Amino acid sequence: MLQVQGTNDSSIISKYSMVTQGYFEDPYYEYFVNKCQRRAPLINRGYYIRVKTIDHILRKFLLQHQGSKQIISIGAGFDTSFFRLKSTGQLENTIFVEIDFPELVKRKHALISNQPALQQLLGEKEVCSEKSPLLEINTVDYKLLGVDLTQLNILDAALRMAGVDFDLPTVILSECVLTYMTRRCSTSVVGWGSETFANSIFVLYEQINPHDAFGMFMQHHFHIVGSPLKCINSYPTIESQKQRFLHQGWNWCEAYDMNQFYCNLIDQSERDRVEKLEPFDEHEEWHVKCNHYMVLLAYSSPSISSLMCADPKLLDFKYPTINRNPPVSNKVNIEFLNNEDIPFVKRFSHITGNLGNRFIVIFGGFGEQDGRHQRLTEIGIYNPINHKMCSTQLKIPDFDFPRMHLSAASLKDGRVMIIGGRNSPFKVSNGIIVISLRSTETDKMTNELSKCDIVKKNSQSSNISLDENKICDSETRDSTVYTHKNEESESNLPSNKLNESFNNIEQNPCERVLNSISESCENTNISTNLNSATEIVPEFNQIAQDSWTEETEFCDFQLTLLKESGDVPEPRWRHAVCNVIYQGVEHVIVYGGRTMADLTLNDCNILNTVTGEWKKLCGSGDDPGPRQSHTLCLWNNEVVLYGGLNDQLLPSSDIYILNLDLLSWRKLEIQGTLYPRYSHSCHVVNNQMIVIGGVNLTHDTPGVAVVNLINGESVEYSLPSMDKNNLILFHQHSSVMLEEDKKILVIGGGGNCFSFGTHLNKTPFLLDIKQCLV
Repeated sequence: MLQVQGTNDSSIISKYSMVTQGYFEDPYYEYFVNKCQRRAPLINRGYYIRVKTIDHILRKFLLQHQGSKQIISIGAGFDTSFFRLKSTGQLENTIFVEIDFPELVKRKHALISNQPALQQLLGEKEVCSEKSPLLEINTVDYKLLGVDLTQLNILDAALRMAGVDFDLPTVILSECVLTYMTRRCSTSVVGWGSETFANSIFVLYEQINPHDAFGMFMQHHFHIVGSPLKCINSYPTIESQKQRFLHQGWNWCEAYDMNQFYCNLIDQSERDRVEKLEPFDEHEEWHVKCNHYMVLLAYSSPSISSLMCADPKLLDFKYPTINRNPPVSNKVNIEFLNNEDIPFVKRFSHITGNLGNRFIVIFGGFGEQDGRHQRLTEIGIYNPINHKMCSTQLKIPDFDFPRMHLSAASLKDGRVMIIGGRNSPFKVSNGIIVISLRSTETDKMTNELSKCDIVKKNSQSSNISLDENKICDSETRDSTVYTHKNEESESNLPSNKLNESFNNIEQNPCERVLNSISESCENTNISTNLNSATEIVPEFNQIAQDSWTEETEFCDFQLTLLKESGDVPEPRWRHAVCNVIYQGVEHVIVYGGRTMADLTLNDCNILNTVTGEWKKLCGSGDDPGPRQSHTLCLWNNEVVLYGGLNDQLLPSSDIYILNLDLLSWRKLEIQGTLYPRYSHSCHVVNNQMIVIGGVNLTHDTPGVAVVNLINGESVEYSLPSMDKNNLILFHQHSSVMLEEDKKILVIGGGGNCFSFGTHLNKTPFLLDIKQCLV
């Protein structure tokens, strides 16, 4: 019981923090906190939407009923709604009753008694013929009762003693209260409300969706702090909650999650105001949090109008480009690389790239370093053959890092070009970093690869093989790393060229690499000569600005700051990149993103990787519009843009294809099911686009989608059920397509989970999608 009461103290501090940052006007919270503690912007937003939702409902109720009426708040804690509404003259003809544990209401009574500003709003004390210890405060329009909600008979008696009229229009408000009670006791309260009040509305605000990764993480948090969510697994969804109330005698119900409320009932001007209050770049965490809280309104009579809006159907999201068929299940499998020698990669908002067509370089993001969570200055080198990794910490003065929400393109000569990103929403990263293998480190690679057979036997990953001729003849899967940004993280989509390189490993990868030192191939792959694989075109030296060399046990590599020229675009993050052959030269296309001033950008820029010159690319046809946290992929010398957040910060399901010869965009019409999403990763294999994870505003967590880019046919596949001991948040990750095995190597991912802590996926792991590609 004490732990549950402790949730009141925590929430009131968070609400006061939200008020002090300008989200909501309420001067009375300060009287119920000892000191102000500024919460993170994500937490401030979470409590803003909670307070805004309840305030919207109460105001609607007070407007609809001008005569005598009642508001009964059960588990009220230190809520200040009475004082706020009373001070603005909105509680005319209204009795406001607050109920909570006796110990807690005594504390609230003492705080009120010590504040003249609060006492002035209480009004005259009610003259009562009999006194009761249950009535802490009893004025004409405000009653404070100390009653345990499991004792409904005592509650009835206390309400009668306080002068409550069970026939008056009444709102019963439960704000994160019933969820801490057992299923039997909480359902008894629901039934008590319908039986006791003839003309009433029950308002329930609490958590839902306990079975996905965020829901499990949320449950674990409340269990650890001693306040387990006792009802959420009995009533896990909005529909199950509605059925619960209907079965307890309520006439009709409406219920919405917080994404529906925020995007549909808060007007654009207010959302724009909120966006400007604090630097905010945690859209994934915000939308996921809002997917796990709902408000339900149950009505005792069909004649009572909705307190949400005139037409509740307006609160349903409409995505005209998709069919709402349920996802196909049991087709995607997760294979964890359970080897003690394989270090976990625990970071998000990073990039991965195909370094020297041999290794995966992991750069930037947020994760664990030096025993704490922070923006990372470590750079990792991952060997996809034996799943080993080494890392080194960059300690270079005046080098613009660490970076988050950056993008990277894997060039055909083995370089990885890193563009954009940010250190914080106030500090955008300038300059382009190019990472390349040094050409004198053959011995390190040879020694490392010679160990891989032993390691592979201890790993659940399968052998990776691909016909060499298929790689050399590939015309649609160059060495692109497809990255997209996502809130404190950005999904990066490593190159299909990288896929080809990794797939060109036969049953004995060590022997294959060592025997192929003298071989060559038009498109550099993992089995070509190390020197030729990392040879940089001579022109690059002319656009190199500053360079530094780093050493690891696998290889030595060089970081170079590129000298840019031409129409250099504004620094940005959460953009998408794709490398293409344009006018016979390898270029990198950059589309969209965001800046400190603009939350979404719609410009398209192209960088010549040989000269370092930027140009604006003005395309005709169907305009994709502003985007951030989307993806770009190369397909038959066309660029495919998918998903992202649009200019209203809503996830998109649209696919646009850019013809590089005509510089013309066309929108692909989708047939089947394709969820809106952002912060996903994406790959193109033959004529199919494979999409992994992401975030949307529905309760169907995005899994794997397969889209036919020729005819637009699309199918969504659900992810396996989550293991509470190995939770996976499928956003802000990066991935590598292992094409021959029809598997995807997922690296990183995760994010902040509201006020519950930060979750970092334990990676890498493999997604087996072969059943999705038949």
